[in-house]
Amino acid sequence: MSSELETLLAVSRAVAEGRDLRATLDRIACEAAHVAGARAASILIQRARDQPFDVAGAYRLGEAYQIAIERPTHSATRQPGPSWLAIEHDTQVVVEDVRTDTRYRPWRRVARAEGYRGFVSTPLRDRQARAIGTLDVYRAEPGPWPPDQLQMLALFARHAATAIQTARLIDHQRQQVHALRRLVATLEEQRHEHANRLHTIAGLIAIGEPEKARRFVDSVAAGQDEVRRRIGERVHDPTLRGLLVAQAAIAEQRGVTLRVAERSRLDGLPPGVDEATAVTILGNLVDNAVDAAAGMPAPRRRVIVTFSSNGRKMIWRVRDHGPGIPAEEREAIFDRGVSGKGEHRGVGLYLVADAVARAQGTITVRPLKEGTSVTVSFPRRAQVAAVSPDQKG
Repeated sequence: MSSELETLLAVSRAVAEGRDLRATLDRIACEAAHVAGARAASILIQRARDQPFDVAGAYRLGEAYQIAIERPTHSATRQPGPSWLAIEHDTQVVVEDVRTDTRYRPWRRVARAEGYRGFVSTPLRDRQARAIGTLDVYRAEPGPWPPDQLQMLALFARHAATAIQTARLIDHQRQQVHALRRLVATLEEQRHEHANRLHTIAGLIAIGEPEKARRFVDSVAAGQDEVRRRIGERVHDPTLRGLLVAQAAIAEQRGVTLRVAERSRLDGLPPGVDEATAVTILGNLVDNAVDAAAGMPAPRRRVIVTFSSNGRKMIWRVRDHGPGIPAEEREAIFDRGVSGKGEHRGVGLYLVADAVARAQGTITVRPLKEGTSVTVSFPRRAQVAAVSPDQKG
């Protein structure tokens, strides 16, 4: 028991040190496998309600098995697997032999290929007792699981849940800082433009052209009023309305027209999305769309933002007429550090993807004949952690 205690203390230190989440979860999976005498282990994080898991940490998990978890076949989605059952019933699911236990039927083929015979799935719960994933261990031999091993796995599951929650809290704080910086940068851009306009007015007056100065002021005011009116008619949330008005002015300085589609309507933010998160999502998507359009010929310097909803979802779409995203880069653009803008510019879209996932939404990138369309869909109602019987395994 002393070796198990040392292992648990090592895991506790890894969580407390707050290092890279993947490395911490890999360490927990490794120690869990050793304590249970298992061949492999994985830590799964629950995605949105109707989607599979993500493998967030693993120890010697076979590549084929990981693919089966993250991209399950149609046959594996027709009945809930043991990990979903562990979440649904908030209890460990213990499988003594994967070849005979009916709960493991969707995964028998890939388990046989990997040499797995025994299996335990332990639910991960946050401080509000909501399911966020599972700790799964895979043993080469069939047979009963000793109670002390099951207790240790439950302790490791709690450590994994703590590590995930800590990482999410840090990322949320990073989002808030990022949103604040964005707003400050937007105000700074506007300050520069206002200064340029004041210099223009002062110059016209200095050379004895007060009438031209007046017409210049009138044209600027009319243009700003029209932008505010059009956006204000469609976007009723004050934070995003202000953000879009400011970004429209900045886009104009770069020769890009930013507008909100005529049939759009946004009355409020989706459940689980606060103002800082909304600024992070929409601000980054609009920024990237404007960047893409700015280098195009004049007719294609356009960005269109659309807000819509139906009975189940709230949808935000940002469409540009830029050069598009190469097919080989499309799946990786939301990974941390990936950017087409140069070094250290790949954080924004990572934060977008993370913020959307927190709100249990989905994000889709669609190539167009001219440009790219990015669609974010949020559930209209907050989703509960419980899993319905028809969900994936």
